[in-house]
Amino acid sequence: MTVAKSSAFIVLGMHRSGTSALGGVLQRLGVDLGDNLMPAMKGVNEKGFYEHQGIVSLHEKILKVLGFSWLDVRPTPRDWWKFLEVAPFKEELKNLIRNDFGSAVTWGVKDPRICRLLPLWLEIISELGIEPLFVLNFRHPDEVVESLHKRDGLELDGGYCLWLWHVLEAEHLSRGHKRSFVFFSNIIKNWRREIDRVASELDIEWPANADDSSSEIDSFIDGGLRHCDTHNAVQDSVFKSLAHRLYNILDEEKFDECEKIREQFLKEIGKSEISLEFINRIQTLHESSTHVMRQLEAEKKNSVEQIEYRDALVKELSEQLEAEKKNAVEQIEYRDALVKELSENVMLFHAETASLKAQIPSRKGIRKLPVHPLKKGEV
Repeated sequence: MTVAKSSAFIVLGMHRSGTSALGGVLQRLGVDLGDNLMPAMKGVNEKGFYEHQGIVSLHEKILKVLGFSWLDVRPTPRDWWKFLEVAPFKEELKNLIRNDFGSAVTWGVKDPRICRLLPLWLEIISELGIEPLFVLNFRHPDEVVESLHKRDGLELDGGYCLWLWHVLEAEHLSRGHKRSFVFFSNIIKNWRREIDRVASELDIEWPANADDSSSEIDSFIDGGLRHCDTHNAVQDSVFKSLAHRLYNILDEEKFDECEKIREQFLKEIGKSEISLEFINRIQTLHESSTHVMRQLEAEKKNSVEQIEYRDALVKELSEQLEAEKKNAVEQIEYRDALVKELSENVMLFHAETASLKAQIPSRKGIRKLPVHPLKKGEV
């Protein structure tokens, strides 16, 4: 199957930056995100991730073959997307797009990993003749880092470094294409104004009418989507300082100054190779231990729920047994009363029978009548 001439919304944003909220809005505006979406996760993303499970799985495989993971703070190898090891996954991604979005006119993809895998995506969409529409989603780095620390136990300084990688790569590599910048806080405050601005900047019309979808989007967008809106008090560091400066530049729409921050960041990365390796190992250990703890908590909760369920079942069965026991006792008492009544009736019957017998005349007192034999011819 070949891909029809189509436009693809590519959502670019750091983890925990509100990309799921943006993905949910895009879907309700008629953007096809596919049917194979990751399910919502209680306590992490209750309203859904809006990420294609097949695409996320391939992204994970690509990172793994490069010796990376989603939380890696190290720079990716030069021209990694041209590696022979990556080629099979590139073909799988192209086939997935053909199969799942081949007939779609307007579709979209959302996964924070794309920020660091964007060179590969740029090649794919070019080869398939797809027009990319980039929507860059931002959230204050303090909120993102705090959220990641809470969810995955990541190091705070490592979190700022990760935020910078995602935001700077997304901004740098999407240049020259149609793109629009969206802040998570603005989506929460006034989603309608934001989607009108995005449509204008991308020069597109939404597949679905915003007025028709407004009540559903209003219900979807609420304060509950913002799990963390306080800024942490982590000690100042180079990465935190650069992240704050970059966020202010984006907020003030001074996009030309982003490249200066990128150059400074890459220079710091070059000087921090050993510390980055250390941060990477620590973050991986923290994430693993956090996930193990979350799994143990989930298993503990499940065990408690199972015990409560069984206790309730035992109570219900005990109550049912008690009711049946009471019913059996009542049945026995009823039958005992019935037997007693029948016994009394039998005794009364016997008494009445004896009385009646006593009133019958004795056979000795009855005179026998003579019997004359009939003569021949008599009737």
